[in-house]
Order: sequence, then C-alpha cells, then structure tokens
Amino acid sequence: MRNMITAGIVACAMALTGCSQSGDAPDEGQMIAQEQAQVAALEGDAELVERGERLFSSCSVCHSIDSDVPSPAGPHLEFVVGRGVGGVEDYPYSPALTGSADLWTVDNLGNFLRNPQEAYPGTAMAFAGIEDDADRQAVIAYLATLTGSDE
Repeated sequence: MRNMITAGIVACAMALTGCSQSGDAPDEGQMIAQEQAQVAALEGDAELVERGERLFSSCSVCHSIDSDVPSPAGPHLEFVVGRGVGGVEDYPYSPALTGSADLWTVDNLGNFLRNPQEAYPGTAMAFAGIEDDADRQAVIAYLATLTGSDE
C-alpha cells in the first residue's frame, strides 16, 4: 500500500511540475525511491515516532487518527502521508484546500505544519504552526505510521 501511495505522489508531482524523464530532473523511479526513503527513515525511527505521538496529543483535540472515528473539528489523519490535500471524502474543507491538487508529501506536510496559513492561504485550520523543525519531523514521523489496521 505504501508503495502505491508513494508512486501516486510522484506521478502527481511530476505532472504538476511538468517534470519529464529527460534532462537533469530525477526520473519517476528516483523520485519514488527518495520519497520512500524519507518516509521509511521517519517511520522507522521509534524514538522520533514516540516523540511525535506525544506532540500529536494537542492535535487530537481536532483530529482523529482513525477513519472510523469522527474527528471533532478536522479531517481524520489516517493515511494522511501520501493522501491528496483535501482528500477525505465528505469533509467540508475550506476552498484553500479543496482547490489544491497537491499531495501530503513529507515536505508538503512540513511546510503546512510550520505555518498552515502561509502554506495554504485561507485555510480554515486555526493553528499557528510548529516552529521547531525537529518537532515537525517528529509529528510527521508519527503521521507516517497511521496506515490503518491492514498494514
């Protein structure tokens, strides 16, 4: 499942940026491998994931980690890494997110968690952001582990 999600991330990223397999741009296989390595490194660091889970406790006020459990104010975050921005069906996202063709890559999540309003002006997410790079990486590492019960 993770490979399919990562392949989708890369295919969409290449289409959106106009990348081709010619020239100096990395080919699709390289981009998939880079994203997979980045995700694997994050989710494979048990201490980082544990720290991210602790930091996530403040996020759980608004977000569920289980698609079967309603979230109080935001979309659920199960399978968020690799999912389309605004990708939870039937969730009433703000136009800033519903109008996006982006995917929640590690880098995109990092930018959003640093400053949601700067990443997606007009987002309804009322959150100032996580200033500390290490804290953001920890939260993303934890989010990368939220892959449902079938994994």
